[in-house]
Amino acid sequence: MSQHQRHLRLATFAALLLGAFLALMTTGCSFDSAGVGLEVGYGPPALRGEVAISSPGSGYIWVPGYWDWRNNDYFWIEGSWVLPPHRGAAWVGPRYDHRGRRHYYRPGHWR
Repeated sequence: MSQHQRHLRLATFAALLLGAFLALMTTGCSFDSAGVGLEVGYGPPALRGEVAISSPGSGYIWVPGYWDWRNNDYFWIEGSWVLPPHRGAAWVGPRYDHRGRRHYYRPGHWR
């Protein structure tokens, strides 16, 4: 591969990387020390009351209900008993941050 071809490939890769970064920025994603989140127009509704029935078996973890962000609106996810994806996994619920006039949503995840 010639020097010119390597330079062209590197420039193409850099342009694709920059394009992906700009696409994320224009879709409302935010990056900070707490991770990746979405900038949303407003905070979530109040949490709904739930009753956790007894566990279906050994190893299940109760994941409480929460408001998820889908199709530009909040959508309620009911609480449920879930088998963790790996031994020692812990559920980290979603975060709803309000800074100034901006609202951010960070999805829940297993760690």
